[in-house]
Amino acid sequence: MNCFLGIALASLGLAEVHVWHPQPTLPIRQLIITSETVVVAKPTDPSAPGRFKAVRILLGTALKEGEVFEIDDPAAYEYSMSPDIGAPNPRPARMTEALLFLQPKKGEGRTARFPVMPWGLRMVTVQGDVYYPEERFHPKGYTLRPYREEMRWNELVRKTEADAAEIHHIRSLKEIYDPHRRNMALLHWIKCRGRDFEGWGYGHDLSVKDGEKPSRGWGSLEHEVFTWVFESHIPQDCWEAVKLYSQLHDGGNPWLQTSAFGTRAGRRLLLSVVVDDNALADNQARALELLALPATLWSPPTWLGLPGASEQLDEKEQIVLIDKITPLLKDAYPRTRRAAAEALLEISAPQADSLKTFCTERALSALTTAYRKEPPGRIRDMLAEAVGVIAGPKRWEELTGNAHGVVALLNPGCGQGAEVYCTVVAPQAKAKIQEDPMFVLERLDGKQMVVEKQELGLDHVKKRYGWFNERGGDFSEYFKFSMADFTPGVWRMSVKGVAGDDKAPWASEPRLLRLAPPPKPDQPKLDPAMSLITFDP
Repeated sequence: MNCFLGIALASLGLAEVHVWHPQPTLPIRQLIITSETVVVAKPTDPSAPGRFKAVRILLGTALKEGEVFEIDDPAAYEYSMSPDIGAPNPRPARMTEALLFLQPKKGEGRTARFPVMPWGLRMVTVQGDVYYPEERFHPKGYTLRPYREEMRWNELVRKTEADAAEIHHIRSLKEIYDPHRRNMALLHWIKCRGRDFEGWGYGHDLSVKDGEKPSRGWGSLEHEVFTWVFESHIPQDCWEAVKLYSQLHDGGNPWLQTSAFGTRAGRRLLLSVVVDDNALADNQARALELLALPATLWSPPTWLGLPGASEQLDEKEQIVLIDKITPLLKDAYPRTRRAAAEALLEISAPQADSLKTFCTERALSALTTAYRKEPPGRIRDMLAEAVGVIAGPKRWEELTGNAHGVVALLNPGCGQGAEVYCTVVAPQAKAKIQEDPMFVLERLDGKQMVVEKQELGLDHVKKRYGWFNERGGDFSEYFKFSMADFTPGVWRMSVKGVAGDDKAPWASEPRLLRLAPPPKPDQPKLDPAMSLITFDP
């Protein structure tokens, strides 16, 4: 039966609906993670639900089985059902049971009242049809739609009960009093469930268009459970969590919302990994990346309001870190070299005004030497930023010819075919970029000699947007252009322009790209989603 059931849930305590940006339906597993109470309930009046009787409590202690409760603003319900979408003369729908995901109870009245979580309702009708909510534009609220795939109510409840039991278990682990035992229990849970993790663990990877698929993934819990360990500030436990996180996320470091290593003991552990010749290269790089975080080094308020260290770096420890990290600018592993440059920049030139007394040029000579030797790419970009900031505008101009402290970096990418897009960034420039820059592209031969040169202005390059922060000096512009008419080969791309009232020249750090020839007429056509361009890292 093709049923349509429309329910306006706008005033049930659900999130605001932005007409221009509809949100996908949250699946049950993510709803359980964010709910305080999950309950299977029967409406006291199936034709006008708003008051329910709890049948089974799947999660939480705010309700008891058999207890009658209400959800916010039952008068906001406007629901009907007809054989076909848009058919006239809809008849009242009869809900026999609902699966409700509830926020904390409101008030202390005789009858408990709960706001419903956004998308926090599933229901079954007397006909046995199961419905889920979909965000609606106008009027604001939700429309309940039947699952396109067959969905049995009992199976949906059983699956919800199993997930709720797992969420209850992980919440109980979080409540273990001893912090080290708690961390070990949480990390053990991650090891057991890690094979089910998806994406980057902020809940978005669990979004679905219909039904409760995918069944894999633990939504926001994939990030939260690591955060609980990091909040303990126990260095060895936090480091174990970092390594486990990297195993589950393609070698990446976690985004720390707390200063997990912001103590002398925490920095000492990271430094011990950095200088350990027997440590894995990726672990050394991870430790360096964590040492580069303001939250690891400096007490609040740190740059951009990031969390601060509970034990701030002092001058003696600062010197030790600089001297131990500087030799790694020569490391064979690219990730380590880049992380070393990033760490030395943050340790030598913290951005907060309250930390300017810590600015030092102790690593400047080594950074400058490394910058001169490093080929174009992300590592050279990081070295350029470090040298430009630590050296200051005058010496940066002597080194590169760029006036006003302009360290211009390219963040390129490739689109379909021979399409190139690129963001030009000049962090902490001391003067405004006065005119739109010019792209310079040079084709190189096998000996890195220039054999062809082209300059592209706005007559060939589409500018999408740009901005300049007068206070911080940050400049950013986004451009897009095509290389369809260019000769295939290796190209060096850079950007040049002028800055300041004196229109002093500047040039960006270069990036290398490789342009492949298009398919020949007798060859298969290029997939529209494929690119002929690759950029060197």
